[in-house]
Amino acid sequence: MKLGALILAGGEGARFKHRLKQDLLLGDKSLTDIVLAKALQYTKYVVVSHQEMIWTPKATRVKAYKDKGLSILTALEPLEKEGVDSVLLMEAVRPFVSRKHIEAIIHAIEEGSVAVISGFQARESTYMVNIETSDNGLRTIITDRANQYTGQTPEGWNIGVLQFAIKRAMNTYNASFSYGYLLQDSVYDVELIEGDSYNFKITYSEDYLYAQVLAVKHPEYIWGK
Repeated sequence: MKLGALILAGGEGARFKHRLKQDLLLGDKSLTDIVLAKALQYTKYVVVSHQEMIWTPKATRVKAYKDKGLSILTALEPLEKEGVDSVLLMEAVRPFVSRKHIEAIIHAIEEGSVAVISGFQARESTYMVNIETSDNGLRTIITDRANQYTGQTPEGWNIGVLQFAIKRAMNTYNASFSYGYLLQDSVYDVELIEGDSYNFKITYSEDYLYAQVLAVKHPEYIWGK
């Protein structure tokens, strides 16, 4: 196995008054740089998919597109040129990912998994809602939360399998699901790794405020110097 990492950092920052949230600071480092430092602990082959094409030390930076799948396919190309066959798919806006989480994914890949997703068990009730309405409103099914997980990155992929899943997504009318979801009826198995509730995604300004507090209270979460 030759491992690489792909960091998705292509958000437009619409919820942050068009400040690129992936470039927000925790201490003296941007979210992108924090995740990059963590990725470099495990591989020297790192690509950052970003809105802005500026030089990034110790990583290849490629242009991000509005289409997530196209961004990933484009970013995989330089990794393939280096002979990388497996990739950690990471997000710049998840700066608190732990060593344990990343190493569990790498171990699963080393043991032969070709698609590794991660998440933690849902803590509240979840519902499946049929978008077609009936005379009585939406058709709703209450599901057992013991079987429901909140998805998060990192994920671990064989590059060829990830490309297969993305191309499947591009051919469906609804590509909002995890790429792992699109492998359910294929020949590939998907493995689930237990994630971490601290590995939250910075989506709103409230998330960023909480991240700032957490980074001060637990500086050890910003590892990977």
